[in-house]
Amino acid sequence: MDFQGPDVADLDNVYSLNRAYLDGLSRPPAVASGAPSGAAGIVEKLTALSVRKSTLLSQCPFLIYSLPEAADRRWTRLFSDDAQPDLFDATRLSPECVGGLAPATLGFLWELAKRNPYATRLVSGASLDWCERLADSSPVRVFRFAMGEPGLLSPRLPSHREFWSKLLGAGTSNDEEIRHAAQLTALQTVLTNPAAEHYQRLPAAACLMPTPARRVAESDKGGPES
Repeated sequence: MDFQGPDVADLDNVYSLNRAYLDGLSRPPAVASGAPSGAAGIVEKLTALSVRKSTLLSQCPFLIYSLPEAADRRWTRLFSDDAQPDLFDATRLSPECVGGLAPATLGFLWELAKRNPYATRLVSGASLDWCERLADSSPVRVFRFAMGEPGLLSPRLPSHREFWSKLLGAGTSNDEEIRHAAQLTALQTVLTNPAAEHYQRLPAAACLMPTPARRVAESDKGGPES
């Protein structure tokens, strides 16, 4: 079986979603309004980042925010064959839906899972079972669920201090090699988090992920970080 990681186009989508998440943190209604209370400190640090550091952080090869994939009871509404056919309640749109980020995120993961559930696990940190069940869902049900389910998005691993120290420090370095190494180390943390399932082939697939393209002017390299 082929355990290929996400391709360049997939990573471009990840970067775009990360950028939208970071931008949405400072605009009402904030995309993290439904996040756990313990995530407040991380959200504050993310909103305080300079434009440059925010741009560099958005180029992580995985989503820096997460959906509650491990909350099985919540996803029953989407995955269960017995779930009500109408999953959309227009009277309770979640804040994440106002800017379309929750539907865009879940739609991207659904499309990627249809093609490559292993790549979906790499960029989302979700279990392989969750990725496969998402791929088996209809696009209409996925969209309706994302539109009507509150509190879907929150910073990834908000209580993991080492993870965020790595991302907000070396993970936003001007030095591309240092930044790339730190972001891959953070990815390894996501994939080996105790709440996630373990798959021996995933590290190998991660090694096949394309190196993030340089998005910052070469003249800035080595200069003072802002």
